[in-house]
Amino acid sequence: MNGLYATYLVLFSGAAIACLGSIVQTRRLASREVRRGLVALLVLSGLWALAVVVEFLVPGLAAKRWAHIAGLVVGFGTVFAWLYFVSAYTGRAYHRDRRAVAAAGGFYGVATLVKVTNPLHGAYFSAALSPTPFRHMAVSYGSVHWLLMGLAYALSGVGLWALYDSFRERETPLTLYLLAGTIAVPVVPTLVGSLFPDLLLGVTYEPLGVAVFAVGVLFFAEDSFLELSTPGHSQLVDILSEGVLLLDDDDTVVSYNDHAAAAYPSLTAGEDSLAALDNALAGLSVGDQHVVSTSVEGTTRHYQATKKVIEAGPQFISAAVTLTDVTRLVHLEERTRVRSEVNEAIVEASTERAAKEKICEVLAEVDGYRFVWFASADGDSAAREHAAGDPGSYLDEIGLEPSAGDADPVVEVVCEEERYPGVVEVDADGGGWHSLAAARDVTACMTLSLEPGEDCESVLGVYTTDGDGFGEAEQAMFAEIRETLQHALAAIEAHEEARRYQEAVNQAGYGLFIMDADGTIRYVNPAFEEITGYDGSEAVGRTPELLSNGDGTDSGMWTAVAAGSIWEGEVHNRRKGGERYWAHRTVAPVTDERGDVTAVIAIEVDITDQRVRDQRLDVLDRVVRHNLRNGMNVITGNARLALARAEGTMENGESAATENGESADIVGPIENIEDTAWDLMQLSEKAHTAERLIGAGEGTDRTVDVGEVFDTIGEKLSAEFPDADLDVVPPTSAVTVDAALEPALFELAHNALEHNDGDPSLRVEATVGDGGEEVTVRVADDGPGLPTHEWRVLESGDESALKHGSGLGLWLANWLVLQCGGSLHSDVDDGGTTITVRVPVRTATAPAR
Repeated sequence: MNGLYATYLVLFSGAAIACLGSIVQTRRLASREVRRGLVALLVLSGLWALAVVVEFLVPGLAAKRWAHIAGLVVGFGTVFAWLYFVSAYTGRAYHRDRRAVAAAGGFYGVATLVKVTNPLHGAYFSAALSPTPFRHMAVSYGSVHWLLMGLAYALSGVGLWALYDSFRERETPLTLYLLAGTIAVPVVPTLVGSLFPDLLLGVTYEPLGVAVFAVGVLFFAEDSFLELSTPGHSQLVDILSEGVLLLDDDDTVVSYNDHAAAAYPSLTAGEDSLAALDNALAGLSVGDQHVVSTSVEGTTRHYQATKKVIEAGPQFISAAVTLTDVTRLVHLEERTRVRSEVNEAIVEASTERAAKEKICEVLAEVDGYRFVWFASADGDSAAREHAAGDPGSYLDEIGLEPSAGDADPVVEVVCEEERYPGVVEVDADGGGWHSLAAARDVTACMTLSLEPGEDCESVLGVYTTDGDGFGEAEQAMFAEIRETLQHALAAIEAHEEARRYQEAVNQAGYGLFIMDADGTIRYVNPAFEEITGYDGSEAVGRTPELLSNGDGTDSGMWTAVAAGSIWEGEVHNRRKGGERYWAHRTVAPVTDERGDVTAVIAIEVDITDQRVRDQRLDVLDRVVRHNLRNGMNVITGNARLALARAEGTMENGESAATENGESADIVGPIENIEDTAWDLMQLSEKAHTAERLIGAGEGTDRTVDVGEVFDTIGEKLSAEFPDADLDVVPPTSAVTVDAALEPALFELAHNALEHNDGDPSLRVEATVGDGGEEVTVRVADDGPGLPTHEWRVLESGDESALKHGSGLGLWLANWLVLQCGGSLHSDVDDGGTTITVRVPVRTATAPAR
């Protein structure tokens, strides 16, 4: 084997082994980025050396050409690995500059494409086999190669200068200078071999320099190499949770970490000054702390900026600005302020509307809340109450009715009555309200139902643009606001109700006074003052004995109240001026959860005039009926006596004559006298019956079974009219109605039979409506028919001098049907009269008596 050939194989194989074998030693490097850059440099250099070895070993020209292309591609990549390593090692941030990395990647891709396609265009190099000094591939490079090679050497030189500059700032051993220089030494033989192939074999010697550098710094000068690495800002970039901007003497940013880049996405090392980046940062003095705000992807974030002097470190770094994210803290402080303002607004609001409007305004002013609105239930949809902030056309574009998965959360809560508060995050790729909210940079929606029970008739919606949505502390704050607001709105509603009640009590026509458990009056309304003559100051602090007449009409009142029962009765009182009056008093106790009486409410209605009127009517009724009955008895008795005498005279063949001797037929008039007297007596009895039935039925809830009513009516009618053809048909199902229906039906049936001079026929039939809510009764007779003036009065419900009925029977029936809550209608034809009664079905209570 040719000795020179063997030497090349040993040198490049050793370089590959040295580079790849040194990778293990890089684990001692503390900086992840320094370690990453050096490993990339060693891997690419080792592969480059292996490509040269393969080029020597393969026999054919084509194989050697592809091995050479692989070496060119991998070798060109070592330039960028070297720059990455130097940037990280010296504490700069170029290796983290996204634009720089993208530009390097693009440049490398283009160069690789040119080299790989060389067999097609031949513009990069041409090759031929050469037998001397041993069989190898002689390469002739084109202009494209020299251009790329010049750029590669220039970039490598920049990296070497940065490395030397870093060494210069501190006491650096000569060994490291020499080792760093070994990377550049192979450039000389590479250029000589390329330009003068007769003097030196034309191969790339750079992997040998990298191998010497790697073995030297990682094995022989490791301590010095590690000590001089400047993670003073390279390493802090990795480990600090704060943003860091490293500045030179001109306050230009020379380096920064990822957290700083997140705060200022447009940041570029070596180009941006603090003034260009943020005026608030430029105004910082050493030791100052200020909160600065930046907009990141549409979200406002807050940072506490602190400027410090760098005493030790690279000479080009004079100061550092740390950026501590205090967004959550600022938000919490603001939320605390908001909660205070909300509470203040709630306290100051006198109405529910005012409270909601103020809350919307306060929340809309919070930085990060896009808009706020209240919605309330409106049937099956939602209605907008109040809104504040910047909703744009959002509230006009969303539907106010629930829809599957696409409804706004506030609308969903109002319409579906789901229990909240809850947070719904915005899905930027979703449809419906999600897309509308995302278009306004909204990230989440908080919904708060303000109803303490199961209903969700009033819901507050808050829409945030914060990238983190609503945090736990923020949600807890809203839960507290919700609870406070619920109590406040309940208090406002109670106050409004109390105010309305107070107004109603003050305007009421009945006297009201409230007592404590001992019976001492604590409040009286204006009507009480008017009725009794005592004003509030005179009555409060006294007992109801103030009003007592001393006749014991209120006995038993306190016994009932002490037992927790309501007492009701008529009391005989005395006004302040001494006048007596009658009052209808209702007294109700107010008890606590244990049943103990805590207060007593009494209501009095002055019934003096009504009582006097009732007494007068009662007296008049009794006197009139008594006198009418006595007079009618006299008239009837005399009429019968005269009739008997007249009939007796005629039976003897004698003619009746007056004292003057004139004869006259007195039988007819006497009979008329008797009939009229009898009718008047019956009318009196019927009026008394009507008064008794209607007075007894008013204000009661007595009910009766319709079937039993029909049995009773049938028995009574059969007994009084034994010759009548009666057909009484009860309903097929058992139902109950107001007890007043029984006398009403009896009056109608009795009236039909009483005024039928022939052989009366009567059918009384009851049916129950399909819904079971109404009973229809038809009373049909075959008599002469109800006179027109009678049924018109009956259906119109009024009577006058020109339009009146002849008796009280039909009036009584009509009044009783109305008392049942029903209606009455009559149909008259040649076949008789049919009266139809319709009454509602009533729930069975106490049986009728």
